[in-house]
Amino acid sequence: MKQYIHLLSVLLMTLLLATACQSDRESVPQANTDQTENESVPVETPQSETADTTPKLQIVMQGEMSQERADYINEVLKKKGFGYAVEWICKSDLAPSDYMETLKDLKKEKRGDILFTGAGGTDEEPSYDLAIKDKLLDNMKSYLKSKEGKKLKAAFPEKIWQMTEEKGSYYGITLESEPYVNYMYVDTEVVDESTLPKKVTSGNLLSVLKQIKVKDTDKKQMISSAIMGAVGLLPADNIAFCAEKNGEKYHVSYLVDHPQIVKILKLIAKNPENYKAYEDVESLDDIAVHFTSDISVDGSEGICQNFMSEKTDLYERKTYRIGKPYLVTMRNMCWGVASWSKKKKAAYRFLTMACTDKEVANAICYGKEGDDYQLKEGRVMSKNTEGIRGSLPYNMWITYPMYAEPKDKEKTFRKMTEKADVVPAEVVYAKLDARTEIKMEEILQKYSGLWCGKYKNVDKTLKQMREEMEKAGLDKALQEANKALK
Repeated sequence: MKQYIHLLSVLLMTLLLATACQSDRESVPQANTDQTENESVPVETPQSETADTTPKLQIVMQGEMSQERADYINEVLKKKGFGYAVEWICKSDLAPSDYMETLKDLKKEKRGDILFTGAGGTDEEPSYDLAIKDKLLDNMKSYLKSKEGKKLKAAFPEKIWQMTEEKGSYYGITLESEPYVNYMYVDTEVVDESTLPKKVTSGNLLSVLKQIKVKDTDKKQMISSAIMGAVGLLPADNIAFCAEKNGEKYHVSYLVDHPQIVKILKLIAKNPENYKAYEDVESLDDIAVHFTSDISVDGSEGICQNFMSEKTDLYERKTYRIGKPYLVTMRNMCWGVASWSKKKKAAYRFLTMACTDKEVANAICYGKEGDDYQLKEGRVMSKNTEGIRGSLPYNMWITYPMYAEPKDKEKTFRKMTEKADVVPAEVVYAKLDARTEIKMEEILQKYSGLWCGKYKNVDKTLKQMREEMEKAGLDKALQEANKALK
């Protein structure tokens, strides 16, 4: 009888343990069904206690992520019922080639679920292409056809997706492509408005510059190589190249070979008292007229990011939009899912949330309202970037507008993208070796006074400048740039 009672006790205990184990299994969130048994090794950045008790999704970035921002992002994701905490594998201060090698090492270690492909370099194959070649990125084609994937596909215009299309497939998305427009800004407080035109075009630009009258003699006009956009040229790099479009073809040339640029330089030389050199400008408060190329706005608002200003009405300056918007193809700076990840379902879900959910995007971009940024009438007027560096995975066009960005950024972005010319990346990023680039920068700096009237004989100065550029490798660089476009 005792043996029977003992056996019955054992059976009851076994049944209770089995029931408890089943209960534990049922308590696991549905969102974690693609979690593997082997959790990822903790990364460089320490995680909060909350994150340590939650399944991890690792994001590899080229830069820095503060612990405070990481914690807040996880708070928002938890509130959304995401089911994972994000860990950031931060790789900063690496050359493009070194960063790509780091991604290969992470593949061997099976670490990382979402990858930033890297900023790339002008003398290297685009990082996105290298990542595809090295089989670092998962093919997104099937996901983008799913119900959830269609939301991600719809988050960006087709022209954006075309940038990362590869033989009918997509391995990532560029989150930093935006249409640019050329602008002329005028401070109407110091400029005689009767001398201002109704419209500025590439054709009437020179006559506009001749007729503008600045009432305050302390205020100057600032004209630098940024004016190339107003002339109808596209920037071909940060050195001395520009590009022109003839039909559907682009051609790269030397900026100061362009007749319209030469005429403008001669106008400046005749009236040097009206102009101030770019490098001598500390604040736009001292400038009456200036040119720049900014992200697309609707023509009534503009962004002046080059210089600081104490004037609250800086962004209320009269804005002239000149020429068509243009969109530069981006085969660097892309985000995708790691080909080796065992959590691809969660990784794609995160990318979709970051590109379609405004609260998630704002948390990644700006942090926590009140602590990291301040809102005024729906705009971000201050932003804490301490401990944050590099590209982050979010859709910039669904975040709060910052400073003078258009109130409806997404609507404006789509509208301008539809109108934009898509410019091959080779046009904007000419292939220069480092030594040639340094030499050209030195020559441009030497003759920077051309833009503020320090040289009276413009033709003689330009001839001398070009001779020095040719010795530095100008012609070879032009040949390489145009060869890349064929």
